[in-house]
Amino acid sequence: MGEKQDWSRKYLYFYLAGLILLTSSGCATCAGLQSRLSAYKYLSRAETLLEQGDYAKAAQESQRSLDLAGKKSPGDKALFTLGLIYVHYGRTKKDYDKSLASFKQVVSDYPKSPLVEESKIWIATLQAIEKTKKRKFEKPVRYEGKIGEFLDHAEELIGREDYEGAIAESQKILDLTGEDSPGDEAFFVLGLVYAHYGNAKRDYEKSLGYFKELVSDYPESPMVERAKIWIGVLEILEKMKQVDIELEKKKKEWTE
Repeated sequence: MGEKQDWSRKYLYFYLAGLILLTSSGCATCAGLQSRLSAYKYLSRAETLLEQGDYAKAAQESQRSLDLAGKKSPGDKALFTLGLIYVHYGRTKKDYDKSLASFKQVVSDYPKSPLVEESKIWIATLQAIEKTKKRKFEKPVRYEGKIGEFLDHAEELIGREDYEGAIAESQKILDLTGEDSPGDEAFFVLGLVYAHYGNAKRDYEKSLGYFKELVSDYPESPMVERAKIWIGVLEILEKMKQVDIELEKKKKEWTE
């Protein structure tokens, strides 16, 4: 909310500055300034629409902002916003390719933008997610009896978004198997549950811990490679959190 107010104040300042300059500059300067002021206006609308969950219109307004700004500010912010829109957690259908292209363009077209480092983190995250999508997991063994029932039930519960139930079923598997297979599958399920975007109680630290335990305790498991990819993704997300914390510190320093 604070960040939104900060941006709103910035837009107001640009408008006021623009009004002053428009009264004292030539027509060419007026046209350029008007374009940039309009770019900020469209960007402000895009951010409001994104908050409201209207992703299609938010993308349209961001694109308008970008078209007017070109390779000047707020073009970098418009592109970054587009990247966020395409992979927003609230979207039913995400577009990782368009998001990745937007973040890459921030880096290539605006090398001095303060959003470059955060864009690079998003690029690495999206590339890691693409790797996980290409690797289809297949169980090497079909487990019978109680263990097989627990695994089937855990997967069914994730599909129904019953994350607490999936955690309980996975824990039952671990209690029965210890460090034997399919304990590796139980750890993998736990890692997925705690990282799942639909889980309101998602916990990246717990998820990271389960994936790391899978790698260390089951080095021969066919799921080790997928777990390593998830470890990379989650570590990147942790770095992003640190970037956000640093940005908040900077904002406070600037306003004090």
